[in-house]
Amino acid sequence: MRTTGGNAILVRVDGNHGMGLGHLYRSRSVARALRQNLGLEPIFLVLGTTLDSGFERILADEGFRVEVVSGAAPNREYPERIRRLIATEQPIAVLTDLLTPDTSDLDLLADPELRDRSIQGYVEMLKTLGPPVISITDEPERIAIRPDIVIDHSCHSPLEDYEKIVGTEFYLGTEYFPLSDDFVPFVGRPKATPDKVRRVLVLFGGSDHNRFTLRAVREVAKLPEVTFTVVLGPAIAEREAARAEIISLGGELVEGAESIAMVMNETHIAVTAGGNTVFELAALGIPAIALCTRERQCRNADYFQSRGCLVNLGLGTEVTDETIGGAVRRLAEDAARRARMTIAGRCTVDGRGLERIADIVLKCTAMREVASA
Repeated sequence: MRTTGGNAILVRVDGNHGMGLGHLYRSRSVARALRQNLGLEPIFLVLGTTLDSGFERILADEGFRVEVVSGAAPNREYPERIRRLIATEQPIAVLTDLLTPDTSDLDLLADPELRDRSIQGYVEMLKTLGPPVISITDEPERIAIRPDIVIDHSCHSPLEDYEKIVGTEFYLGTEYFPLSDDFVPFVGRPKATPDKVRRVLVLFGGSDHNRFTLRAVREVAKLPEVTFTVVLGPAIAEREAARAEIISLGGELVEGAESIAMVMNETHIAVTAGGNTVFELAALGIPAIALCTRERQCRNADYFQSRGCLVNLGLGTEVTDETIGGAVRRLAEDAARRARMTIAGRCTVDGRGLERIADIVLKCTAMREVASA
């Protein structure tokens, strides 16, 4: 029996403490837009390890239904579960946002369930089940999957001519980044650059599995006459110890913020990872310094640095604390550079990605209805 009145869309997404929560946050933003703008009812499909992060409670609090598609082995998906959901819910589409470990992700590759799975094969299997498949991905150069539609905001320098590929439509570039709806009031708002930096923001995603937060905080705390705010995500390890040290250094803690956009907008410099957050900061015109958590983030951060809105320090595990401190100090002392970075960021990410993604989903489902009529 169909339980959502013909408006279901399945959202198969990865995320946990080790993977990070970026895919989950991104998919949540998309799901909000699809529910609000198109009247759809997203159903999230996750692996068992996502439950360890607590993110399913965030989704449930917003009224989203969550289904677990793994079994006793929490990283092994059982395809029959998604087949059954497609049969019972008859969704208008399946949206995927999955992580493909690359050769540098040794921690993820240590799990045979993640090492041996094929995202390409999984997407092909989904395509045989009826509903159109729309995949959000962040493969930076060469996209391997072939669903009906690919949306890739991180494909800045494509290595293939995707317009010539038959059977899959590709939407590439920063204009497709799904900036959450709480950013809308701040995008495009005039933003002055102060001569002296007074507020610094430190945030390293939902899990900060490399524990860069405290390294950055210890350096930022050395700046004179600066207030700093630290965002701790829901899956941060050793939370109480981190909270105690941040407070002892004079930092302001933010946990479970109703609007992360408001927190960002009040800052003058941010120290962060090289993933989704650099898109958000760019859209708000916040000069940022990145410590990348994985190799793929380095390529993304390199692009933003080339655009002039980010200082990319590279892979954080290879960066000294003194380098972090020096980068923050130099940027804080250079108002002219910060002003240029503000302009460059807003030119790079215009903040209308969710609108474009909603239009893509609407177009995809409308074409399917016409084809089946």
